[in-house]
Amino acid sequence: MKINVKDKSTGATKVAVRRVKPIWSMSDDELIKALDLKEKILDWHYRVEDRYHEVSDIYSDALVEYVAEELYDYCQEPEFEGYEKIAGGLISKLEDELVEEIYERDDDARDFAEEVRIARMGRY
Repeated sequence: MKINVKDKSTGATKVAVRRVKPIWSMSDDELIKALDLKEKILDWHYRVEDRYHEVSDIYSDALVEYVAEELYDYCQEPEFEGYEKIAGGLISKLEDELVEEIYERDDDARDFAEEVRIARMGRY
């Protein structure tokens, strides 16, 4: 991945290249941590889904495509064709944890909305 870096002493712009470990040599846990995958998937879920306790998108092909794109953005190896396979494995490893987190967040949001409704009625 190329990143523009400005040299403070000379003011010149340099292109720094970030070296990453190839994803096919990393464990699932290393990939999940390196990509902050759980948070990215949760953010994606709430962009796609707005219904209470709806988690069907966690089991969809669209999520596999999203994670595969994230993997490509991370390592940018165009000749590697196994992104979807790795993405599917990572998602299956995170599915239960993601669904549990979505349920907790949805319950918290519902409770907060109920408290706001009660407060608007003047009952504290």
